[in-house]
Amino acid sequence: MSVESSEAVILLVEDNPGDIRLIEEAFSDGNIGNTLNIVNDGQAALASSINAESTRMLVDRTLYCLT
Repeated sequence: MSVESSEAVILLVEDNPGDIRLIEEAFSDGNIGNTLNIVNDGQAALASSINAESTRMLVDRTLYCLT
């Protein structure tokens, strides 16, 4: 199934509130209108991906529970 980028729901997996704010600001400044769902840990990310709530994922690769 092909999803247009304007329709993509993006899951942000990030535990740092400052980084979350920066990403939200970058989306706003870049006029990126995609829905951004935010979770703070790997367990929540897995649950979200299993439930297919998002079509794209941005992951903090140094997230404690993922290393």
